[in-house]
Amino acid sequence: MSLSDPCIVESRINSIALASLLLAFCCGLIPAHAQNITPANLELTLTRPVWHSTGQGLRIPTNFDTPNDGSGKFYVTGLAGRIDQFDNGAESTFLDISSEVLAGSGSGLLGFVFHPGYSDSSSLGYRKFYTFHSSPVNPSASVTFSVPGFTTAHHNVVTEWQASESNPNLADISTRREIYREAHPNENIHNGGALDFGPDGYLYVTTGVAPGTFSLAQELDNINGKLLRIDPLAPSLTSGSLDPISSNGQYRIPASNPFVSDPTALGEIFAYGLRNPYKMSVDPVSGIPFLGDVGQGAREEVDAIFPGANYGWPYREGTLPYSGTPPVGSVFTDPIAEYSHADGRSVTGGHIYHGSIPELQGKYIFAEFSFGTGPFNKPGRLFWIDPFDGDGNLKDSSEIEIKEFRFSESTQAIFDLYSPKDGDNIDITIYSLGVDDDGEIYILGEEANRLTFYKIVDAVNLSPPGDFDGDLDVDGDDLVQWQGGYGINASGDADGDGDTDGRDFLIWQRNFGTGVAPLDAVTAVPEPNTCLLGLGVVGALASLRRRRAS
Repeated sequence: MSLSDPCIVESRINSIALASLLLAFCCGLIPAHAQNITPANLELTLTRPVWHSTGQGLRIPTNFDTPNDGSGKFYVTGLAGRIDQFDNGAESTFLDISSEVLAGSGSGLLGFVFHPGYSDSSSLGYRKFYTFHSSPVNPSASVTFSVPGFTTAHHNVVTEWQASESNPNLADISTRREIYREAHPNENIHNGGALDFGPDGYLYVTTGVAPGTFSLAQELDNINGKLLRIDPLAPSLTSGSLDPISSNGQYRIPASNPFVSDPTALGEIFAYGLRNPYKMSVDPVSGIPFLGDVGQGAREEVDAIFPGANYGWPYREGTLPYSGTPPVGSVFTDPIAEYSHADGRSVTGGHIYHGSIPELQGKYIFAEFSFGTGPFNKPGRLFWIDPFDGDGNLKDSSEIEIKEFRFSESTQAIFDLYSPKDGDNIDITIYSLGVDDDGEIYILGEEANRLTFYKIVDAVNLSPPGDFDGDLDVDGDDLVQWQGGYGINASGDADGDGDTDGRDFLIWQRNFGTGVAPLDAVTAVPEPNTCLLGLGVVGALASLRRRRAS
């Protein structure tokens, strides 16, 4: 082969370019990041604790919660207005308000959560739970929040209930107490409706903003397109609290809410600039709310919510410009993860994992709803991100990648019982994810017009040693990952000792392009200088490229 052969020339040019790039990375001169959905290095095993609804007619599962009493019971809400209890596979109705629920493509019984003190007889929250539902307009009802100038499409209602004192398997309808009622403007979609309690004891509520009213998400005098935070207990029960009482007298507003002292803003608002935050959960460890905000036509996003933060809608969809020119000085908070509509159409927010599976610890597990026509007519998809670094601090969005789970052969066999198919996706429409008393995650959806549950019971890491980015290949991208974590965190930890150091680099080097060298084939080495390591690997890669070219 001639030295002037274009393949050799290109190889040498690429080697020089790669050498320069790797040296810059290793010396910390430039950052590297490309957030996208990458092939999974984690393979899940799922089981079906309940095969499908037993004929009770519960459809479109919007929520899953447990009373945290050790009983193993869990409760599921159906969009049409019912909450069913599942006890060792037996299904029974806990609450049915379907006669007053307006159920549609974006409205219905959208939120349900037990008070943290539900099973504690000494707690003010004993036997109490909360719902968020849409209802037809009731002209005689007292409305807490409205938007003058817009047509009211329906009402959204947050309600407190109590389980029956004589029969805890039934809700006591007579205990109903309305927390607030919103006159939702323009259309029966984009309601939000997620409920969750944080470790601070407060109730977090998501609200959406309907087409034709998108600008409301940026205005602080209404609750549309917001995350709210309140103390839902009757103020008479919390007389010693310093939190101010709401305008309707039914709840308290945390004194620490970011806009509570602003006379032009609603004190209930915790964050704003959201479009349709359909599913939200508050991490019980960090206290950070995480939500999936459903996009318009280009992006789906996951947000970590901070007090007072503005997430940009409708000026931005994810990190893309959408509509209008923001006021001078506007500051927007980026999503921590986003994906394009080439990969889906409607994000289903999930939970930070704190169960018993080591490989999943601290990961945010969420889903793609995946239902529709054309390019969106795909089965549901299950993703994860690593939002926290090794010290428990939230990462910058530039350090986060979305990864898609694989499924074990036994799980694929379960999928195929109802929907034989090709591919590796979970073949259901994923409406919701939930967490049980032990921190284990459930996936709720519909399959063949049946209510379907899956429980994550195991996860296996498929990565060879040195595959730091989890794409199942040991390549140059992994070197970048190693460099980014060197001496700081465990993002490039190949030997499992909890830090990123020179031994991890040698493991990467031995496995480069093969992924077969065992961990115990590498002995401990002293910590080398990062730049020297970079020079060493540049030489190694250049040599590899020369051999391949010849």
